[in-house]
Amino acid sequence: MKWSRNISSEERVSVITHAVGLLFSVWALGVLISAAWEHGTSAHMIGASVYGITLIMMFTTSTIMHSLPEGRLKYRFTILDHMAIYLFIAGTYTPFLLIVLHDEFSQQLLGLIWGTAIAGIVYKAFYTGRHMWFSTIAYAIMGWLMITVWDSLVQAIPFEGVMLLVIGGVCYTAGIPFFVWHRLPYHHAIWHLFVLAGSVLHFVCIYRYVI
Repeated sequence: MKWSRNISSEERVSVITHAVGLLFSVWALGVLISAAWEHGTSAHMIGASVYGITLIMMFTTSTIMHSLPEGRLKYRFTILDHMAIYLFIAGTYTPFLLIVLHDEFSQQLLGLIWGTAIAGIVYKAFYTGRHMWFSTIAYAIMGWLMITVWDSLVQAIPFEGVMLLVIGGVCYTAGIPFFVWHRLPYHHAIWHLFVLAGSVLHFVCIYRYVI
């Protein structure tokens, strides 16, 4: 890859980390759709597709955004990158609440999560780059709302699957301090590694215990 001279070394490392995630996400989508096609129902296919597509969207927008020099195009992809995070959080919930948990509360939670994601997208369309603390807290709260269906979840999937889900969530959350620690060299690339780890753990959980 030929880098622009206007791209910092930190941005280049960020591109590499999420480019790895992009390759992984494309592979993961294929694996999940194949499994859903062979063993599942239409709900499995929808859950696998939504999760895989939003995973690809998150890594794609981030990879492109970090590969661009400062300017209007980079800013636009920054907006898309932040929007994609909301979509990915909702996409991660979808297979669990659509396939594993079918009770009324779970369906209401799924609607709430997607409604919040849409509201977050609208917010990011106008306020990207401002009030980042608010968005970061919103991401974390959305992610951990899964505890509201904890009792049903631990009954529906094996202990190993629950642990994969929880540890994946911990990876995302543990990466937040690095995300906001702007004085730390390569802080954003470190954050990307936590995101990549969480994504892999959640993929394994969905593939083995949901789809």
